[in-house]
Amino acid sequence: GTHIALQSPEADLLSFVSPPTITFSYYLDADDDSAGRVNILDTSGNILEEGNDDNGLIFIGNSEGWQEVAVELPAFGQKVIIEFEFVDAGSNSTNGAGFFIDDVFIDSAK
Repeated sequence: GTHIALQSPEADLLSFVSPPTITFSYYLDADDDSAGRVNILDTSGNILEEGNDDNGLIFIGNSEGWQEVAVELPAFGQKVIIEFEFVDAGSNSTNGAGFFIDDVFIDSAK
């Protein structure tokens, strides 16, 4: 399958005294065996939080257009890297345009 990732520069979450919120828009045009996932990494690239159904940081199939997401980040009080990952667990031929992200913000929880 296909596996592609985009990593942010270090995001400084040291000044947050409570979990901040990451907000972004995404568009996923892919098969049902494909997913867009957001992982939170430490500055060495180790996974602190992997996108899954429980934390709302995994998106499967087709989003039917742009969607906005706002999710609390558990890893505050440190510097992190945000990784946007596209995974196609199926064959090497993915039908669709893939996984797109836009308007990424990290801010105090509201």
